[in-house]
Amino acid sequence: MSRNGSLMLPLPCCPQVDLHAVYRGVNPGQHVYRLRSLVCYYGAHYFAFVLLPELGAWVMFDDTRVSRVGSWADVRRKCEAGRIQPSVLFYEQVQLES
Repeated sequence: MSRNGSLMLPLPCCPQVDLHAVYRGVNPGQHVYRLRSLVCYYGAHYFAFVLLPELGAWVMFDDTRVSRVGSWADVRRKCEAGRIQPSVLFYEQVQLES
């Protein structure tokens, strides 16, 4: 849900940012972005967690396989358990309903 409470997302919960909370002069709710994927480096290779709305889940891509992770809470648990820190975050703009 956005800071102003007007946005509900049907996807697995994921972090989002309203630029109003970051920059002066930006109207609340007009520039809201949702985390869509993150790239991580661990153990001499890269892998990515990607939110796939068509599956309704986060998926992990690594060197040799693709596996379903589940919810954002599952992604966080996996990162915390493996002491994984994302290197690059990708956000997409949330389309507001008129």
